[in-house]
Amino acid sequence: MKIIMIEKEELIAIFLNIAEQEMENGIIPEIVKEDGCISYSFKEMHFIFINNVTLSFNKLIIDEDNVRFYIDDLAVSAIAIDNVDIIAN
Repeated sequence: MKIIMIEKEELIAIFLNIAEQEMENGIIPEIVKEDGCISYSFKEMHFIFINNVTLSFNKLIIDEDNVRFYIDDLAVSAIAIDNVDIIAN
């Protein structure tokens, strides 16, 4: 299995794209900047697939060192999937 590292800047670009898509659909995500952190709260649940891991989230917090995924305010979520192609079909 080949592991591909995704830089923080690449992840931020993905999230900005998600925010833009929500706004195009008339859904306004909540964006809060405080204490060196940026918090994005999306109105819909989103899923991204990275290195055979599905990340499910509707909120994320980005600080200087980390990108954290949340479902509401309670949980960080990641589910390992061995073969995404089987599930997608």
